[in-house]
Amino acid sequence: MDSAKVEQLALKPLEPELAKIQSVHSKKELIRLMAHLRKIGVQLPFSFYVRPDQKNAKRHLLYISQSGLGLPDRDYYLRASEKFKQFRQQYADYIGQIFKLTKIENGQ
Repeated sequence: MDSAKVEQLALKPLEPELAKIQSVHSKKELIRLMAHLRKIGVQLPFSFYVRPDQKNAKRHLLYISQSGLGLPDRDYYLRASEKFKQFRQQYADYIGQIFKLTKIENGQ
């Protein structure tokens, strides 16, 4: 991997995709964007797949499931212990850094 080139380019290769994300202003545009992102391999907030029906193996069904969480499981989002509060704060700081690096103001 040419890490010097990666550092030099920074987010330049992602700018077209980030512009597409910033340009979404309707549900219809969001659906188109999500289809595009899925097509290029970007993880979405949910995933879907077809597999045999769990109650009738002679037919197939579309299954939809949660996807794309940044933290390992629900405990990291909901537990009240100091350990999990610290994980949430670190995660929020990380997301803030991502917004800063992508020059997205106020997470929008």
